[in-house]
Amino acid sequence: MIETSATATQFLGMSTTAFLRDYWQQKPLLVRNAFAGFASPLGADDLGGLACEEYALSRLITHDPALDRWNLRSGPFAETDFAALPASHWTLLVQDVDKWDADVAALLGHFDFLPSWRVDDVMVSYAEDGGSVGAHVDQYDVFLIQGLGRRRWQISTDAEAPMAFREDVELKLLREFKPTHDWLLEPGDMLYLPPGVAHHGVADAIDQGGLHHLGQGAARGQGGDGERQPQDRARLAEHQQVVGGRFDDPRQLGAGPGHNDGGQEGDGPALPPRGQIDPRHPPDQGARAQLRRGGLAHRAGIGCCTPRVNSPRPMRTTPARAEVP
Repeated sequence: MIETSATATQFLGMSTTAFLRDYWQQKPLLVRNAFAGFASPLGADDLGGLACEEYALSRLITHDPALDRWNLRSGPFAETDFAALPASHWTLLVQDVDKWDADVAALLGHFDFLPSWRVDDVMVSYAEDGGSVGAHVDQYDVFLIQGLGRRRWQISTDAEAPMAFREDVELKLLREFKPTHDWLLEPGDMLYLPPGVAHHGVADAIDQGGLHHLGQGAARGQGGDGERQPQDRARLAEHQQVVGGRFDDPRQLGAGPGHNDGGQEGDGPALPPRGQIDPRHPPDQGARAQLRRGGLAHRAGIGCCTPRVNSPRPMRTTPARAEVP
């Protein structure tokens, strides 16, 4: 089974124990209506305003389909940057949005069956029609939660598929990609991908789409929140027989601040110390007003809110990378 539907009591469509035993770091899972009635915590202008902040980790990726040319730019951005964007085929990505917005951070509560030191951040994307970051692989677990609009996701579970990267682009994009599965995600749907699974997401042309990308890649701190770590260790011990040790790897446990395992959707500069960002206060209101005047809201759909999780197990044949989004 690679596709299921959530129930009133199980948002994964199964118990967390069954998920950890049968899917975690093993195979993909599409859960329809995992977040039934999901309303994106951020509007387009909110995300655009956040991308103008100095400490926000943001990137713009544009694609010229006629020439198959990709371009990557890193933030912070200004109003003129958004005003100059083409009418289609671009994506805005902002990492660590859970550090800025309490409603986004609340999404992580649904994944408390995983130790907190495994959780990296929540990344939110915003894509114009045809917007994408290209076919790639990540070196961490990821839960892709569809927000506004729709997005088509293709994945390949072919263990023999080539994993060579293109040499003509800044992004680590796959030179060849032949999907084995193809889905159109609606709001509230969620796609779980273990490390090393090739995937390609494109905002749907009919209903401009996007996702909330909950990523569990490389831990930002040394073991996460020290006050919660004992409880996490207890949960780890409880599930140790079920998951067969897939939570434990001393190389990941020792990751220092700003560590990143090179995932396609997670690369970026380290966050400033937590004390320099007060999550109780929103980003600068002036930046948001600038983007409203720039008309970002009418052009694209809220994208991908992705929590990323540490991936301690060696990743099959996929090489390590440091890139976007």
